[in-house]
Amino acid sequence: MFKQVRNAFQDKLRRDVKSINSSKKVLVFADKTRNLYEMDKGQYEKLLRENVTKMYRNADDKTEENISHELKNITNKLEVSDRVEKMVQRQAFISLKDHKENFQNNPKCRLINLAKNNFGLVSKQILDRISNNIRSKTKLHQWKNTKSVVDWFSSIGKKHRHSFLVFDIVDFYPSISEELLRVSLEYAKQHTTVSEQEVEIIMHSRKTLLFDKNEPWVKRGDSPMFDVAMGCYDGAKVCKVVGLYIPHKLSSKFPEEDIGLYRDDGLAIFKNMNARAGDKARKDFSKAIGDLGLKITVQSNLEVVDYLDVTLNLTTAKHYPFRKPHNDLLYINAKSNHPPSTIRQIPESISTRISSLSCDQDEFDKSSQLYNQCLEIQWVQRANPLC
Repeated sequence: MFKQVRNAFQDKLRRDVKSINSSKKVLVFADKTRNLYEMDKGQYEKLLRENVTKMYRNADDKTEENISHELKNITNKLEVSDRVEKMVQRQAFISLKDHKENFQNNPKCRLINLAKNNFGLVSKQILDRISNNIRSKTKLHQWKNTKSVVDWFSSIGKKHRHSFLVFDIVDFYPSISEELLRVSLEYAKQHTTVSEQEVEIIMHSRKTLLFDKNEPWVKRGDSPMFDVAMGCYDGAKVCKVVGLYIPHKLSSKFPEEDIGLYRDDGLAIFKNMNARAGDKARKDFSKAIGDLGLKITVQSNLEVVDYLDVTLNLTTAKHYPFRKPHNDLLYINAKSNHPPSTIRQIPESISTRISSLSCDQDEFDKSSQLYNQCLEIQWVQRANPLC
């Protein structure tokens, strides 16, 4: 349990909370870092509206009613209508992609849609089963965490003869089309059971509205009632199923290469490839993924890559922790009211993580210096609240 604590840190925390609550500015979270940005309300609303209108258009008056009617028919057949809520109208919001180039002058945003119903949880369970079965039977590289990437990298023999190709799928969630999802589900049927009723549940869960200032919006394009929204219950699971189909298609075009994917970040390794062949592979990758209706940014002929939170080096055959720029290190303050056992476990848990990402003692020592400095500051604050 949390305990009552009174010290300089807690007093400052209360003042900060009071200042935030009384501020007329809008606080916006960063997309992949812990940063918070303060901006005027008008500036925030302008950014939000630009991102809404870029991918959405105004919905018809009957759209929400039609979605609710279809949901009722499906839940009645499943005899779960008493446990499923209708769509909740919630304001969409944005987070800032401060890790992108030229962020200060041209801020990029991620649009988060909170309008959803809990029927998406049913779709989530179905998709989770499908993706787990495909992975276990095909052995495709769809990594769950950094450790699985490190294990894959460690298994590569004669690393100095290889080069990396790294790619990033642009706007993965909103770029998934109805056709791509259906094709991915057809591929899934080759490795696991997917009933027509399950497909109906998954496809209905794609019928989502976005709300901005109580106005309903639908996706632009030929399938306005199809959307893989950021913030929906099963959005990440849809991306996993599609993310298994992508390396399957790439492997058929590049049978001798080793290709893996973590969400929208892809990594492939090529053996004995010169600069000209690497450039051709880059173009072929772009075309192969473009044929699926997706866009990517891609780099080839790399000997060193920063992937997730680890750096992989083929020349030295080493790997070690990596942190994104502008992502300052942050720990629980030693004077917080977290349980003492939680605070005591922080050094050990951080050490375990750094150790798992470091290939040897030297890399561990290099990476741990910054963490040790931050921890020392925390413990000094605990001993002297006036620091």
